[in-house]
Amino acid sequence: MGEPAPALPASLPHSATRRPPRSPPVRRETPPPKAAFANFTASHTPHPGLHWVGRRAEGALEAALDRVRPLAGGLREATGETAPVEATRPKSKNHTNHNQNKKAHRNGIKKPATNKYPSMKGVDPKFRRNARYAAQGTQKALAAARASA
Repeated sequence: MGEPAPALPASLPHSATRRPPRSPPVRRETPPPKAAFANFTASHTPHPGLHWVGRRAEGALEAALDRVRPLAGGLREATGETAPVEATRPKSKNHTNHNQNKKAHRNGIKKPATNKYPSMKGVDPKFRRNARYAAQGTQKALAAARASA
């Protein structure tokens, strides 16, 4: 029927039938290691006069200070920061994601509601047209059977 595919000439080296190798990855300089957090002092913190107590505590402190508008006096003035004269008012915090997952499942995870009537999709149209009358007849027959019993 058909002739077999011609074989590669024997003169070609095996490497000619393969893909060329990938270029070596580019080496990037690694950044110098960060200073140990144990030797941080007040001069290293963004707010002078406040001592560093831990990475998480510093983040919480930053968040708290960012939520409060500049003070007329008090903490910021004591730390050497100048601020315009303004009343202390916290920024609006209308919503938080705390505990939302537990609240959503307070009443359990429900199954999807089932339909009261089964779908008639794909059913013979003649049957669908007659279904209403067939059901009525059944109900009437059932009522008559109950009355006579």
